[in-house]
Amino acid sequence: LCFSPVQLENFLWGVQLEVFFPGLAVLALAAVNLSSIPLARKSLCAAVLAFLVTFTVAHGMLLWLLGLPLRARGETISRRRQILIYGAYLLAAAASITAYLVGYQRPAHHPEFLAGHPGILKLAHYLVLWVGSYFNSSLANPFLIGLAAITVLAATLVGVAWSVRKHGAWRPFYPGLLIALYVCVTAGITALGRIGFGVEQALDSRYRTYSLFFYLALLALLFALYCSHFKDSSSARRRPFLLACSALALAAFVAWLGCFRDGLHQQKAIAQRNLPLMRALEWIEVIPDNPKLRELFPLPETLAPRIRLLRDCGILLLPFVPARLAEAVRKEPQPINGQPFGQLETCVIDADHNLRVAGRAELPERKQPPDCIVIGAVDSNGAYKPISILETRRPRGGGKTKAASEARPLFGGTINPANLPPGDITIAAWAIDLQSEKLYPLAGVTFIPAKNR
Repeated sequence: LCFSPVQLENFLWGVQLEVFFPGLAVLALAAVNLSSIPLARKSLCAAVLAFLVTFTVAHGMLLWLLGLPLRARGETISRRRQILIYGAYLLAAAASITAYLVGYQRPAHHPEFLAGHPGILKLAHYLVLWVGSYFNSSLANPFLIGLAAITVLAATLVGVAWSVRKHGAWRPFYPGLLIALYVCVTAGITALGRIGFGVEQALDSRYRTYSLFFYLALLALLFALYCSHFKDSSSARRRPFLLACSALALAAFVAWLGCFRDGLHQQKAIAQRNLPLMRALEWIEVIPDNPKLRELFPLPETLAPRIRLLRDCGILLLPFVPARLAEAVRKEPQPINGQPFGQLETCVIDADHNLRVAGRAELPERKQPPDCIVIGAVDSNGAYKPISILETRRPRGGGKTKAASEARPLFGGTINPANLPPGDITIAAWAIDLQSEKLYPLAGVTFIPAKNR
């Protein structure tokens, strides 16, 4: 459940680590509050966790309330000491929250609370989608999933209330109730603050990190209900409960399979999106002004020294371009007569003033697609400058029924012209073999006058 394929994008996006933290802190608070350690130590642990989460995500300040320390079972403590402990805890909460709010300004692109006066039905729609987003796939409707999950949780809470009233034991349900309270308040705050974006925004992948805890709460409460009421009862009472839970588990598994199938397609899409960015990073020493680097970091001029530091410290383990190959590729490619390694077939400035490039290339020794194509520009003074990296792919059909030139791997793409030299330029290209650290000049250089740009 925690590692559902629906979380694929979140697991691959480093900043998402911070939104996993509040839920983990809630679980830690539940463990601390149910432990036998003294109230004063519980208060200190809860305050540290709540403080950290407050300055991790905005709604993290909820943990000051959720993590209110509880006396251990059988602990004896004077009333005066209790007042001092809770007073210090509440004082720390007030100081932490005040420090967070001082000077706070709502981001300009965020809508105001209850923007557009959406009404109760629209808010309810948002909340249902928010809950159902965790199993959103082409096989499962998130609205129906969310509606069913909320109904099951409501029925479970009724059963928990009945069990507590009958037996008086609330501690077995405390972790599940704490998680449920956390996720419900989080969902409410999110709905109030984001409804201005429209109800479909509830399906945003980052919220799945939080909606996960809705199902963890449901699972925890059902298990606690089984242990406290059904486990030792007759099979006639236990069997319907287990059958109902099995049906829920089966439905969740089918929905999980839908997420898995969609996750495979999403993984390919993410790989296609990230590969050019990774390639730009690997070639950063050769093309430090590659416009693609702005998609990795908004200040590419400061990115290069940081990358060098991470690389030298052994933290960033990318296959950076070898120094010898980097030096060679900075020189203008000179096509060899009678030995074509490929062709730069298309090179034009499109209507959006981007450079569109396409062609074919093949490594002569291995008869394989080049690892990449380096596109460069020669300015009016004859100075050559690498400007971008393109990937290659095999043509459909594998070239079995095509001429040899048409069977060569394809390359192509749209290049941001931000780092093109000024004035008239000539576009040329290298085919790169990273394995053997060799490069091959491609035929078909293209002249682009300044007036066309």
